[in-house]
Amino acid sequence: MLYKFECKTTYKDYYEFNKYHTINSPDVKKSRLIGKLYVPVLFLIMFIYYIIRGDDWYSLSFALVIFSIVSIIWIFSLKPLTLFFLKLHIRFMKKNGKLPYSEFSVMEFYDDSFIEKTDNAKTEAQYNAIFKIRVNEPKAIYIYLNTVLAYIIPLDVFDSNEARDKFLEFIHQKTAK
Repeated sequence: MLYKFECKTTYKDYYEFNKYHTINSPDVKKSRLIGKLYVPVLFLIMFIYYIIRGDDWYSLSFALVIFSIVSIIWIFSLKPLTLFFLKLHIRFMKKNGKLPYSEFSVMEFYDDSFIEKTDNAKTEAQYNAIFKIRVNEPKAIYIYLNTVLAYIIPLDVFDSNEARDKFLEFIHQKTAK
């Protein structure tokens, strides 16, 4: 065994992972862009309909101002709203006792594979199964197995920045990522 980490994953760690993923994932960014454009495009279609219907200019001007204000608020509040509902969803899961992560795990890294041991399961994977590796300073290292599933290694398991950098060098060598 080359590395062994005893990881305590908290609600905050899990939220930070999901927040990081929500902000940085290309797929989520694309969905958020579509969401940002949805309301303004809908209002534009409604405005064109009002013009075709022959509404008076006073009503059109009023509608344009209201639609513009609501669209701007929507565009700038979508990201905070997304993070708010993410936090709410995780709190709901925690309240119901259905957390999608193990609060305690042991991660062991060997020459040819790595193992995660929890109270309920033992998972072994080869390094070529790693999709990508991301560091969320100063919180954690995320070892993704696919676009949404990742192992969370809190940075506080490392004694120093040098130990963290040495581990990252090791994992990047094993994965070429």
